[in-house]
Amino acid sequence: MDYRMITQTGLENARFLLKDIGQGKVGETVTLICDDYTHAGANLLAVCARKLGMIPIVIDLSVYGIEYLTPVERPYLPHVHGALDRSDMAFSFSPTYAWHLGGQKQFDAVHDGRRRFFTILGNGINEWDFDHDEILKARRRTPFLRHVVENGKKMHITTEKGTDLTCQIGMPNIDSIYDVLSLVPFYSEVAVVPKIGTVNGIAVIDGASQRGIRSMDYRERRANTPPMILEFKDSELVQYEAPNEDQKKSLEEFINGASPRANQADEVGLVTVTEDINDKYYWSWWGDGTHHSKSVHIALGNNVGDRAGMIHASAHSDFDMYHPTIEIDGHIVYQNDVFDDAYLEAYEQQHMQCAENKKEVSQ
Repeated sequence: MDYRMITQTGLENARFLLKDIGQGKVGETVTLICDDYTHAGANLLAVCARKLGMIPIVIDLSVYGIEYLTPVERPYLPHVHGALDRSDMAFSFSPTYAWHLGGQKQFDAVHDGRRRFFTILGNGINEWDFDHDEILKARRRTPFLRHVVENGKKMHITTEKGTDLTCQIGMPNIDSIYDVLSLVPFYSEVAVVPKIGTVNGIAVIDGASQRGIRSMDYRERRANTPPMILEFKDSELVQYEAPNEDQKKSLEEFINGASPRANQADEVGLVTVTEDINDKYYWSWWGDGTHHSKSVHIALGNNVGDRAGMIHASAHSDFDMYHPTIEIDGHIVYQNDVFDDAYLEAYEQQHMQCAENKKEVSQ
């Protein structure tokens, strides 16, 4: 083990991951999945876990490729899955548990973080300098916002660049809704999978996208380049504009190259983290520049079947829109890069009281 990578700052950041986010306890088992590129970070977490009285193991999967550096094979490895099933908590430096758990739906099922299977953005762990309380505050507001969406009727998203999207919400209009709290430490989101036919309007994409359609240049998240415009009618992409032929071609190849075609609004993602450090380590998961704090995204995809319990279909690409205003049933829950946390907390208290009252009646 190379102890030269273990710094006091790194140990404190590891402690934050294991204790404050993971809620790890003395005697709990921790599985750490890594490759050569991320091995030092996994060792750091392992050393910290031992210091905290936990029981860690490190599984190095470099033999199947090195994430971000080489092509990666992803055969299903039942012995890795078995180790995870026997673990109280796990951190994967590989960006997807779909590989380890056997499929995308299984990965989506742990996205809310409750199973304590975390995908970690490990780059820079020895230099992270951020407001721990702000990260925990974002994680706390995430289920609050989800409850508002679950019980609402209409969501309206606008931006100064021209986005004007409406989405019917409330559980009758939602196939799935997730707290995305498994991507740590800098990210959290409410991922809404709306029923087909409930999304309408214009999405002005002034940020980056996934799948190389509108990818990020070095240190440039497309904020200063002309936007892409997507128009939806009853959740179907009916018209689009791109700032250049390359982006138009990439968009069309993504849409038409999927079977079925990837022309549905498969997700509306409400990013709940506001800490800017989310945007400083973009060379790991979000190497494409997407999932910016202070943004929402809409996903084009081809999930026309099993939308329940499924965010990511065989084709899925998120498109960022910066600095949105999010209005739910006439109340602005997010504007000028700030959440109305007082409203969300009051709504949560009301929600919990209603749930308690229903429980008492049923008894």
